[in-house]
Amino acid sequence: MKIFELSRGVVSCLIFFSLVLTAFITANAGIENLDKYSVSSIGVKESLQGCQLAMASPNGGETWDEGSTQVIMWTPNDPPGNVKLSFSRDDGSTWTTIISSTPDDGRRYWTVPVVDKDENQCLFRVQNTSDTSCVDISDAPFTIKNTCAMEVIFPNGGDFLQPGTLRTILWTPIDESGEVKIDISTNGGSTWSSIEARTPDDGLYEWPVPDINSSETLVRVTSLSQLRCSDISDANFIIGQCTSPSLQATDIKGVNAEALTVEVLIHKNNKPLHSFGFELAFNPEHLIFDSIQKGTLTGDWIQVDGAESSTGVVRVGGYHSQPIPAGSDGCIAKVLFRVGCSGCTTRDQSSLSFIKLLDDIAGMNVCGGFFEYDTECTLGDVNMDGNITPADALCAFQLYLNGSEPAEGSGCDSECAQKSADVTCDGLTTPQDARDIFQAYVTGIAPQCPENVSKQNTYARELVFAEITTQPGRRLRIPVRLDNTNGLDAFGFDVRYPAGLMSFSGLEPGTITAEWEMLDARTTKGFVRIGGYTLGEKFKKQSDDFLTLLFNVTPNATGSARLEIERLFDDLAAAHVKEGYVNIDAGGRLAENFDLAQNFPNPFNMSTELVFDLPTDGHVLLVVHDIAGRVVKELVNEQKQAGTHHIVWEGIGNSGIEMASGVYFAVLHSAGRCKRVKMVLIK
Repeated sequence: MKIFELSRGVVSCLIFFSLVLTAFITANAGIENLDKYSVSSIGVKESLQGCQLAMASPNGGETWDEGSTQVIMWTPNDPPGNVKLSFSRDDGSTWTTIISSTPDDGRRYWTVPVVDKDENQCLFRVQNTSDTSCVDISDAPFTIKNTCAMEVIFPNGGDFLQPGTLRTILWTPIDESGEVKIDISTNGGSTWSSIEARTPDDGLYEWPVPDINSSETLVRVTSLSQLRCSDISDANFIIGQCTSPSLQATDIKGVNAEALTVEVLIHKNNKPLHSFGFELAFNPEHLIFDSIQKGTLTGDWIQVDGAESSTGVVRVGGYHSQPIPAGSDGCIAKVLFRVGCSGCTTRDQSSLSFIKLLDDIAGMNVCGGFFEYDTECTLGDVNMDGNITPADALCAFQLYLNGSEPAEGSGCDSECAQKSADVTCDGLTTPQDARDIFQAYVTGIAPQCPENVSKQNTYARELVFAEITTQPGRRLRIPVRLDNTNGLDAFGFDVRYPAGLMSFSGLEPGTITAEWEMLDARTTKGFVRIGGYTLGEKFKKQSDDFLTLLFNVTPNATGSARLEIERLFDDLAAAHVKEGYVNIDAGGRLAENFDLAQNFPNPFNMSTELVFDLPTDGHVLLVVHDIAGRVVKELVNEQKQAGTHHIVWEGIGNSGIEMASGVYFAVLHSAGRCKRVKMVLIK
């Protein structure tokens, strides 16, 4: 009996203490701060009869995306009433009411608020509306994640950009199916103007740096699908001309593990240079310092050297008794790096900045350079489709014909076109490269740069162009002979001709090149580039007809024209050339000639040209047959005058329908004579 009375007395004391403590806190701290000192937090809530409230979610450690819909869950009282839900962003220091009264059913949907950055000190509180002492909060903070991670990467502060250069604005994309706008400020962000009103949100934008001078330049990128998602350069960067006297670092571009050289150049130094010192800052996440070499202006100096003085900073200096004269231009030092950028992607870039100039270069203007991560290209994969195929060989050959400029929209205009096509690694794209790429496809062995990149041609050859006499307005054939075919599998040469007297119309294979896999030419006014390759020795003689050049002589032209050979490639690189001459004589007599030339181009895609000669006036029939002998197109059926005639076939039949890919024959009939050529249509 005494024990029971003693226990009842203890309970009464606890209840009394609880009520006194609650009244004290309410009076002194206010009900909104009750969570900090609630009976729940000091273990007394359990003693309050009828209060089972307990937060279940979020209850600590959760991460909820801004703008998402989540379910707030708690353990309700029994019997339930109504509760108040509150939310804190600062670990309970301040609270915001979510709803002042809602049924105590243990759950409520909530749209997570938008935040400017990740907030990881968030709490929830549930409180009985009838008994405010019945309350619970999350056991630990949860996180609201900012899903708008827009971030300007470059230019991001401290960079020096020269007007007229092409730089890449980089940012972290947030919606690759969306778009962004890009703005610029030249006064530290006070006002803004547009660089691009709408561009894909792909993280990069090629930017021609404007012709302005500003040391308070900022770039801003804003998502057009989420306008609140925006970021600005962390600090000002500089746009300005590199005015003399100046010290300049050259730009570099490369891929991982590649060795690169930054040349440090002076422009119009205002006094003689006996000694110099400077520090060059670089991004150590992109580049690894290697060594220092002397420049062209300091080759005989006593000392030019340097070392990495701190992470990302190279200290360089040099001296000599004989100074570099004032007003000089050239390189005073070379800083060698290796790319150490395992996480880089194409066009990642960073600045090369001078941070200190000493001795005779002190006070000179400084112009920093840039490192840009290049596209990682695979030798032979010219079109960057992941495989080496005949299409890559064709792309390489077209690059040769186009002077190393890929035709836009051809499928060969990839970022890697020139680099991947040069499988001989001699700095040029020639028919030999195309041959080697095709050989790599056939053998399945990927091409590799040879140890000796210059192809040694040990064969003495002579390339002979015929001398021809012709009349104005006539079609002209100029045979070309080659006297030594040993080791011949690829060649190229350029021909310059007088565009006012004649025009190039095509070429025909000779005995040597009749079975070659590739033989083609490309012309611009007064210039033609010719090349070809074969995968085997398909020659009939050591000296024979090589090929024939086809020209049309301009009407009313007279005089003498010389074919100038400007450049020889691959197996003709060391050949001796005997150039040809064309004599145009308006009064001369020509042998009678009935002929239909090989169409050009062949194979062809959209259209091809047919050229035929008539020695006398007469009726002409020119038709196209398919491989079964059926007439599919009548090109000419009329009286024609003697002379040279040009007809274009666009691959369309008599019915007006485009013909399918395949072999066709053009057949010329006139005065009881017949001539035909085989044509290949490829779509």
